[in-house]
Amino acid sequence: MAKSPRRKPAPPMNPFQRMVKRWRNNLRQMVTRGDFTALVIVWSLLVLPVLALFTADWADGMLTLLIVVSASVSFGYILAWSRLSELASILLSSIYGLFLTSGTMILFLANGGGPISRTSDFVQRNSDWINTINTGGAGTDNMVFVFFLGIVLWFLGHNSTWHVFRLDRVWRAVIPPGLVLVINNYSYDGKAHLEFYLIAYVFLAMLLVVRSHVDAREYEWYRNRVKYSRNIRKYFLRIGAILAILFVTVGFILPNGNDQDNLERSKAFLDSISRFTEIWNRLFSRLESQGVSSPEYYGGDRLELGGAIQLGEAPVFEVTAPTGVRYYWRSTVFDTYSMGGWDHNRSVRATKEDDGLRLNIGDTLPNSRRSVEQTFRILLTANNLIYAAPQPIEFGLPVRVELDCVTAPGSFDCVNQGLEVDAAIAKTINPVRENETYIMVSSVSVASADALRGAGTDYPAWVTQKYLQGVEQVTPRLAQLTRDIVAGSGAVTPYDKAKAIERWLRQNIAYNEAIPAPPPGVDPVDWAVFDLREGYCNYYASAMILMLRTEGIPARMAAGFSQGEYDPAKNTYLVRERDAHTWVEVYFPGHGWVEFEPTADEQPLEREGDSTPEPPQVTATPLPTNTPTPLPSNTPQPQELQQTPTPTPQQPEQDPLTPPTATPTPTPTPIPPMPQDTQVDSDDSPGVLRIVFWFILVLVITVFVLAGGVAFTIWWVEHRGLGGLNLVEKAYARLGIYGKWLGIRLTPEDTPEERRRELAKNVPDGKKPINDITYLYVENRFGPPRPKDKPADETEAKHAWSEARLAFIRRKFQKWFGRA
Repeated sequence: MAKSPRRKPAPPMNPFQRMVKRWRNNLRQMVTRGDFTALVIVWSLLVLPVLALFTADWADGMLTLLIVVSASVSFGYILAWSRLSELASILLSSIYGLFLTSGTMILFLANGGGPISRTSDFVQRNSDWINTINTGGAGTDNMVFVFFLGIVLWFLGHNSTWHVFRLDRVWRAVIPPGLVLVINNYSYDGKAHLEFYLIAYVFLAMLLVVRSHVDAREYEWYRNRVKYSRNIRKYFLRIGAILAILFVTVGFILPNGNDQDNLERSKAFLDSISRFTEIWNRLFSRLESQGVSSPEYYGGDRLELGGAIQLGEAPVFEVTAPTGVRYYWRSTVFDTYSMGGWDHNRSVRATKEDDGLRLNIGDTLPNSRRSVEQTFRILLTANNLIYAAPQPIEFGLPVRVELDCVTAPGSFDCVNQGLEVDAAIAKTINPVRENETYIMVSSVSVASADALRGAGTDYPAWVTQKYLQGVEQVTPRLAQLTRDIVAGSGAVTPYDKAKAIERWLRQNIAYNEAIPAPPPGVDPVDWAVFDLREGYCNYYASAMILMLRTEGIPARMAAGFSQGEYDPAKNTYLVRERDAHTWVEVYFPGHGWVEFEPTADEQPLEREGDSTPEPPQVTATPLPTNTPTPLPSNTPQPQELQQTPTPTPQQPEQDPLTPPTATPTPTPTPIPPMPQDTQVDSDDSPGVLRIVFWFILVLVITVFVLAGGVAFTIWWVEHRGLGGLNLVEKAYARLGIYGKWLGIRLTPEDTPEERRRELAKNVPDGKKPINDITYLYVENRFGPPRPKDKPADETEAKHAWSEARLAFIRRKFQKWFGRA
């Protein structure tokens, strides 16, 4: 018996080869099967929020976060496979992440030349930011914002890798970065398509879930000694990818309800984190992105009196309207003061799903108001708030209006009956897109000062019930200041009292957008008037309203935009983000709501018959007696106090071209009870019917598209190039076409019998129809000619091919699922 040849011993390895082998073995022990794919997916899930933030352009230096994300995923993966406990891993990751993130900021974003100067700049800027926040100010350094995001992303990377590779809790890894994407998409109003990042995220997240499921099944099969294909992971991921694409596509094309309802649901989601939003606005007040989408320009249910603001130059809309009127473009009115903020609550939400909704705002005296038509062209990506000159009476697009039925309390059908209403806010049913237009008709006040002086105080009950609220919250010194101002001015009528308070606020409160947030536990209005003596339009309007209400004069806050910049060539007003504004509306019997302008940075609003007396010299500091004293420091210079006529387009140099005066992002509070829905001049359920209609339409179109695709595929595979053959020859040729589709190796040299055996071996379910078609082909091709009245049995060939086709398709799916 011959001995088997002895193997030659392997040549000895040099030190470098031994080191490489040792590292390779260690890597194989650390990286298990499928980990590389999962690691790439986890890294991609964290990169997508970074790319979305970079696209939104919140601040410079966003791409440096890619370094932080890559390092966090790599280090987190090592920790996940280490023997360290969870607590030790978190501590080690925190220390390493803090140093790496700080080093990245120092290297790429800090100012200075060498490492020492850059480090000093980084430390100083963070220290300044902390000091600003501690003193009640607003953070303005965007490098700190990027550094903050870097820390957050580092912990997201650690959390994702730990829960995927150590605990196999994939949802805990998927949800946090997804929330970052959702909040970023909601907050952004630029023209970039951030939804593609969200679609990619959903797709990758589903793949990660599939991978986790495969791991769990493989471990279970291993424990129970069940044999399975080594390619099972590949098949699962392939099918998972197909299903993910299908689900994402279906979710994208199917109707998803009314756009307005979706926006309201989104706001309800963000309202649940309102405290976080308030803190965020204070910490980072100067981000550079286009910011919160247009529906948030005073579109919430609450307006908070907060800290510093900053508005940009982005155009919001363009208005075509008659000249000769001082315009405001109102979106919302706020009537209830509480806890340092304003709310509006209405009992009815009237909906009209076509143009032409009309509101009855009550009867007024002749020549006190006139109707004005305005055409708005939206310049933002989308907008769902309705803007109009006060007071809107006719809407040129489908809308929902929140209102009260003032002459019929408890009624929900006052709009259909044409009864008087008190509206707070109007929103479109479907958002108005960029460059789309809509028409509004408003009843604008044109009453003279003398007419308003003679209006009297016979207020309707619904006015006094709602618009004298909050007097009990006015501090004693603010009430005393109001009495001193009125007494010092000699005002008797509500109009003269309102003008006296308006002038005093304009001349004694300095305009400042960079004020700190009000201290906890103090009334913001009292604090701004007496302690800070500074503020912006929200504070001016709040102070005037509360002071008027202490005098028994109904007043409310209106929010939206000031007039904007008039373009005489186009006869339009261009309104920018910096024109966001709040002002005061005072009720006068027979004249309705009339506007007042207490904000010092805006042009004064004067009417025919107004006089410009010197304001009473009243101090904002409470004294033992009511003796007025001069206010030395905050009084503007005489040229700043000149009362100018109301600017009109004929006098463009007097148009109010002012810097920003309001914050467009009032901090939300818990949503009040929803108003009762009522349909105006239409059925109660067209919204649901529309959704059902679109669903059926999309379903029918999808079926037709799929049917067309199947028909085209069948023609392409089974008929193209087979013209001139009879059905038996076509069926035989199709066996070869489908065989190549399955990867069966057939050559032109094979005989029909050899092809039959190879096909039947690989497609056992189709053995019978494959045999029948082959035998019919051989008989038809090589047998004696048949009589003309006895052609080849094409019916049998057709039936056999139908069976064979199904067998080939079943076999393909079996191979896809690894069951072949």
